[in-house]
Amino acid sequence: MKTPKHFWTFTKASLLACSAVVSFITGPDPINSGGDPPPFWLAIIPVAFFSIFLPPFLRAFKSTEQYVTESPWPDFPFSIFTNPFPFWHLCLWGSFTGAIPQTYHILKSYNHDQMIMALMEWSFFIGTLVGIILTKRGIRKEMSNKGMNGTR
Repeated sequence: MKTPKHFWTFTKASLLACSAVVSFITGPDPINSGGDPPPFWLAIIPVAFFSIFLPPFLRAFKSTEQYVTESPWPDFPFSIFTNPFPFWHLCLWGSFTGAIPQTYHILKSYNHDQMIMALMEWSFFIGTLVGIILTKRGIRKEMSNKGMNGTR
């Protein structure tokens, strides 16, 4: 059975919108750090990890090349081992839609532990965004180098 043309686009967008709305309504769960708040530097780890990990990982898959010119929104996001780019693209937007409500609730009533969690969400978003941008840039550069050399 063939799915409609924009089925996954609407499914992903609906899932992200519902997740954001529920997060705004329910608010964050309380975090009990045992009196020892987590340090701020923990928020740097996802940025560094995803910025370094994603480009070589995604470039290892031939299917990633199509996303230099096409959007990953209409593609199935859970074929992680054959076409991982749509999955990481969905993770990018999932962390963004999770970070917005977290930040709102932090600004509404300050809690250090919750602030670290909001920074972690932003860190996942920024790290994945940088990783995807570096992946696309590397593939574009590789494709232009192949075009200049006359090899395909």
